Order: sequence, then C-alpha cells, then structure tokens
Amino acid sequence: MFSVATSTKIRVGVILSHIKTHILGQARLYPALEVAQETISSRVQSGDYANFSIELQFSPTGCSRPVEFSLGVAAHFYFDDEIAALLGPACSSDMESVGDLAAALNIPIFSPSASSHGLDNKGRYPTLTQLVFKPSTMADFLGKLFLLYGWDSFVLLGVSTGYHSLPTAAVEDGMRELGIRSYVIYIDEVEDFNATLKEASLISRSK
Repeated sequence: MFSVATSTKIRVGVILSHIKTHILGQARLYPALEVAQETISSRVQSGDYANFSIELQFSPTGCSRPVEFSLGVAAHFYFDDEIAALLGPACSSDMESVGDLAAALNIPIFSPSASSHGLDNKGRYPTLTQLVFKPSTMADFLGKLFLLYGWDSFVLLGVSTGYHSLPTAAVEDGMRELGIRSYVIYIDEVEDFNATLKEASLISRSK
C-alpha cells in the first residue's frame, strides 16, 4: 500500500462533478488545483518543502448519481490507484458515506462544499477537513438566540437549488434538531416577491 515515507509522489483522488455549470465542479476548481501544484513545486525548489509532488487522479461524478457511485470511486482510488488523500465529493449525502470510508482507511479527505450539520462530528469524521463556509455555524448562532428568547418557530426565506441553497438547508436542519419549527418559502419558486414577503409576514405574526 502507498506510503508517503517511501515515495515523493502523493496521489490525490478528486471526486468532483465534470458538469461545467456545477459551481464547485472540476472546471471551476481545476485552476485552483493547478496553482496549488505550482506553489508546491516552487517551494520544493526553494527548499521550503521536502522533495515531493502531487499527482491528481480525476473521476467525473455528480451529486445526482447514487451515493454508492462516489463510494465505489473512492474505494477504487484507494485500493487500485493507491491515493493518499481525497478531494470531494462536493455534496453532503455523498460526503457522509465517503467520509466514513476515509475514516476507516485513516486518510485525509477534503470537502470543497459539503456542509451538512452531521459532518461536524469529529468522532465520526476524524480525517475530514471542510473548506467551505459552514452554514451550520449560522444555524448554531440562530439556535442559541431562539432558545435564549424562548422562540419556537420562524419563517425562512431561502432558495431551493444551487450553492446558495446550502445555508437554507443547514439552518432548517440545525433548528429542527433543537425542536424549533421552520416555515420555508423558496423565493426562486415564486413569481411575486412582494406578495411572498407579505405572506412571510402574515405567517410570522400568526405563530
């Protein structure tokens, strides 16, 4: 099995969507990965780093596929390609299962966007590093505020799709865990925004 101690080449398995429109897919993150490789190379040459290099192994997978697909890709990366670390998957459902595998294999795993509340559990995911803004932190703050003032419900205006749906889902999940009811209105699914604001106001005042 691959060991950093016996090789100067570190293989990293990249499990990210190949769909160009995906906000955190391969097309969007590849330039950053190139910069990382160039930075390592220059620091090795300057003597700041030990002599090593990073080789990226890509697999095109999106969050719309079954979770088992990402899990299978991760297992293939480890046992067949001898990777030493994982980058991705991008969505929380896939990351939960692949994170379990990484913990069992004791290899580092980095997530560019997975941010569900459960991924904060370091007991379950000791090798996971989340690189994204954590909406769960927002949920924790709001939860403490609601408990302090004895509030038990709220109206949440959010979006249902895309990267910006992550805070909506995280806040809703985090507050539900505290027993606080949420009434979510997705503003990307309504035609009259002013009417939606009025609806939110009426709901909040009736609770």
